[in-house]
Order: sequence, then structure tokens, then C-alpha cells
Amino acid sequence: MSLVQISALSKNDLRKEVLQKRAALPKDARQKFSQEICASLQKLIHHKFPDAANILFYVPYKSEVNIKALIKWALLHESYHVYLPKIIDPESALFEAIRISSYDEISPVSENYNLSEPKGSSSISPQMLDLVIVPAVAIDFLGNRIGYGKGYYDRFLANVSGRCQKWAVIFSCQKVEKVPVDEYDIPVDAYVDENGLRGIRNKE
Repeated sequence: MSLVQISALSKNDLRKEVLQKRAALPKDARQKFSQEICASLQKLIHHKFPDAANILFYVPYKSEVNIKALIKWALLHESYHVYLPKIIDPESALFEAIRISSYDEISPVSENYNLSEPKGSSSISPQMLDLVIVPAVAIDFLGNRIGYGKGYYDRFLANVSGRCQKWAVIFSCQKVEKVPVDEYDIPVDAYVDENGLRGIRNKE
């Protein structure tokens, strides 16, 4: 199915179509692309935030880009404070950013949607974050994204500061021509795939 045909689908159909494409990537290709994406993000983060930064990452789920190596890299740098999402209210689709100092502080599986989450409770206000690494199911060329449909990230990103960078992480097969947009959807500032960074919005 072409980009044009995919872009004409509803959000739910688009989500299903792109998830199937992502899941169809061979395991070795996902591993290779994930390594390339992590390497690109290390350089980008070091360049954009050479001194210090509060960064929200995500714990990879199913066939998402695996950024485990990136998280471990950031944990080695004292200037980077590493945070991960932890669901606090499934009914309202809310999570908070919890700081970790070691990858061992991530639970193998939580009781919330079978996800791995940080074990701790030391949270940070969204306003204090400098960068959010955002998972996505699909991204268009304007930075509009589709997630899994619950709205967790849209609710969270609505509360970050104007200076906070929002970078989505995807495989190139997840790019689409146009994502249907609702009023509550929050676009990202850039996305990174195995081919590198595509900037969408400039920020000081």
C-alpha cells in the first residue's frame, strides 16, 4: 500500500496498517536500525545538550525502536537526568516522569498493560524537561503522530514547556504522508529514523 493510500485511512485503520508493517520488519533489521537510531540520538543529544539535560525516554514495547542502549548511554553521563514514564491513572490515561539512575531500576513487567516501568517514585514536573523521546506508531512530514490510541503522550506533552524538544523515534516504514489530526493532538518537533534526523520545528 502506498503512502497516499495509507494517508487516506482513518486513524484506527492507519494504526493497524503501520503496526503490521513495523511488525513485519525482520528481527535482525529492527536490531540494526535500532542501533543506528541510538547512535544518531547520542550524537544529537550531545550536540543539543552538551552540558546538562532532563530527558524523558521510553521503555521499548513489542516491535518499537529499541532504545535500551541509548538509555544506558545517558545513565553513564552525570549531566543527563534520565526519566521514564510510569502510569498513574489508567482511566484518565496519565503518566508521570520517574527518574532512574540505573537500568536495574526498571521493572520487568508492571501490572499496567503488561508494560515495563520504573520502580521508583521520584518524579519531575513536565515543565522541567528539556527533551522528550516519544514513541510513535506513525509520523507524517509535519510531525503529527499516531500512538496506540489512549492519548497518554498527548496529555503529557500538553504540559511541557515551550523550550522542551519533542523528538519521535520510528523506523522509516512508519512514515506516512498525512496523519488525521484532532484538536488535542500534539505534534513533535522532529523525528529520528535509521536514516537520521528530520527537523520539523525550530526552537531556540
